Amino acid sequence: MLSERSDTRPLKKILAGRTADAVALAIGPEGGWTDEEFFAAGKAGFEEASLGSLILRTETAVTACLASVNYALENNQE
Repeated sequence: MLSERSDTRPLKKILAGRTADAVALAIGPEGGWTDEEFFAAGKAGFEEASLGSLILRTETAVTACLASVNYALENNQE
């Protein structure tokens, strides 16, 4: 779950050691997630992940996130 919160771990660290079949992405609305959405996503097994300090538009975040996931998982492929 992409998050703009400043204390969120980087996506690359969260993906370390995982494979593509263990990844599901949640990219939120412009304006950010509500506290209720963070809570519900956490209960569903999502972890907050950061793409860095920049706040991206939703359509840009999708592309950036997919590229980041591909890069992070590249070394985890068997």
